[in-house]
Amino acid sequence: MERVRFSECDLETSSSFKTLSAQPHECEARWEASVRVEEKFEGKTAWSGIVEVFALVDHPKAKYAYAWTYRDGDQNKTIVVLKIPPVDSPQTAVKVAITSKGRQISIDKNDGN
Repeated sequence: MERVRFSECDLETSSSFKTLSAQPHECEARWEASVRVEEKFEGKTAWSGIVEVFALVDHPKAKYAYAWTYRDGDQNKTIVVLKIPPVDSPQTAVKVAITSKGRQISIDKNDGN
C-alpha cells in the first residue's frame, strides 16, 4: 500500500482496492471509475496508463480527484491531481502533471548552474 499527500488528499492504493481520504478536511472520497489515458508529446507516448477517478464529498476546493501510479527507476510513485481549473478531466490531469514535472526538471537543472 502506498500513501501520498497532495493538496489535502491522501491516496491509498493496492492491487485489490482503491481509496482516497482527505485530511485535514476529513472529506469522504468514493472511487468512481478507471480511465485509460495516453498522453503524446511530439508524436511519442509521454505516458500511458490507468487514471483512477474519485468523487470527493465536502472537499473545500474540488469535487473530484484523479490518481495514477508510474514507475520512476525502481520505485512506484503516485500522483494525485484535484479537478481544479485548468484540470477538467483525467486527460488534462495527466497533461498538467507531465508539464509540471518537466518544468521542475528544467528548474532543477538551472539551479545547478
